[in-house]
Amino acid sequence: MSPLFSGASRVPNRDIELSGVRLRQGDTVWLCYGSANHDEAEFDRPEIYDFDRPAHGRLAFGTGRHACSGSAFAPQIARIALEELLARHPRIRLEPDHEIIVRGWMFRGATELPVRMPR
Repeated sequence: MSPLFSGASRVPNRDIELSGVRLRQGDTVWLCYGSANHDEAEFDRPEIYDFDRPAHGRLAFGTGRHACSGSAFAPQIARIALEELLARHPRIRLEPDHEIIVRGWMFRGATELPVRMPR
């Protein structure tokens, strides 16, 4: 899940067709990063957070000449947090019967993440 939902806008400098959608010169196209990692054409079961999923480019951090400075930092923070959490609570599991609600437009995330700690 991308922590950024909405992103930059772009304006085509000529009429084009993109994925079957006609865009006219001067139209504003808004990039929605939040949907980028949920494309069924790119991912099997995109709604599942799968630690074993093969590496794939992260659109939310940007690509090409301009990229987010967090692209190297954020994955390391997540790795350290998960290592520490799992070292302290190795049996922690998501609560399977609880819906995970995600909120936010520019920055987003789960409002809560219920877990259980089996004995």
